[in-house]
Amino acid sequence: VNISNVLKDENSFFDLITMLIESKKEVSGYVAVDGIDNLLSAFVLKKFKKAFKDTIYSYLNVTGFLSFINIKKIEDIIEKELDVDSGLEIFDSIFVNEQLKLVLKNAYNDTLNNLNEYLSLNIRKLLSVLNEAHTKKESYSISLGTSKNKEAELIKKIFIKELNSLPKLNNVTTIFKISKNSTLEYLDEISNLIITGKKIKVCYAGSSYNKKDEKEAEYFSNGLRVFSASDHENVSTGR
Repeated sequence: VNISNVLKDENSFFDLITMLIESKKEVSGYVAVDGIDNLLSAFVLKKFKKAFKDTIYSYLNVTGFLSFINIKKIEDIIEKELDVDSGLEIFDSIFVNEQLKLVLKNAYNDTLNNLNEYLSLNIRKLLSVLNEAHTKKESYSISLGTSKNKEAELIKKIFIKELNSLPKLNNVTTIFKISKNSTLEYLDEISNLIITGKKIKVCYAGSSYNKKDEKEAEYFSNGLRVFSASDHENVSTGR
């Protein structure tokens, strides 16, 4: 099942949950969601860019600056250069005074806060619904990879926060892939989840056994390695 195809609009998380629940009815054993941070990255960036365009347009209109600003140039910069951790200096050629910079800062912060709330709500819902969908132990496993793009980092941060806030999930196991580049802070967060009794497995992605053509290996929560006929495709899938 290619899960990446369902991530298209505001209903994407609902569609993802529905697909995973329906897929569990068709298989006996585990359903694995591989690299959810990579899976969601492009969707999150696209959502953030669209929301920021709408927000900055609205804020400039309300403050009366819209007619003095090249909105098309702003949209071009957003499309080509913006990510969830961009410095606002990429807009310095357009926002040239303090009032305009304040409008830009408020629009950016409000958009990012809304994105954080959206991800928190929906990741929590995803974990809770999958956990309650079936009573059989370890029905689902979700892995997080070692991608360092800004969106993946945000997704991992929020995933850990929501996982930490929930009680132990009997039917969902989280598999953290770590590497030599994993930060001490990230390792501490994983350790704290284990100490508090969450269902956690850890995989060292840096091992030659766990990499093939620069693609990280995936595992089910019982330790079985996933081999797929589509391993040559660099997409996130559920199994």
